[in-house]
Amino acid sequence: MTIQSSFFFPNIMELIFALITLTAVISLVMYLTWRKKKSKLIWTPISSIDRRCNLSYDEFVREYASVGKPVIITDAMKDWKASTKWTMDFFRTEYGSSVGQVMDCELYSR
Repeated sequence: MTIQSSFFFPNIMELIFALITLTAVISLVMYLTWRKKKSKLIWTPISSIDRRCNLSYDEFVREYASVGKPVIITDAMKDWKASTKWTMDFFRTEYGSSVGQVMDCELYSR
């Protein structure tokens, strides 16, 4: 009886592992299929790039994101506090004594 149970235990563990793996794969395929249907892009030829301000999220999605058309949003950072706070004087005052490492990234891109 112990011989049968020693052969039986690994088979159950393998079956459980296979079922979990199969469930994960099926879930992933279902998710990717749903995501592809939900966010299908229709690409259009680009003759120019619009410059827009006061663009709402809905307008952005409808006129640009859903058709894959680029747009330059001219006032996207108008209320961004960092644009007025981050000056050379700010960085000199806050981080002037900090030591950093400078690297040439082109050495690593080859």
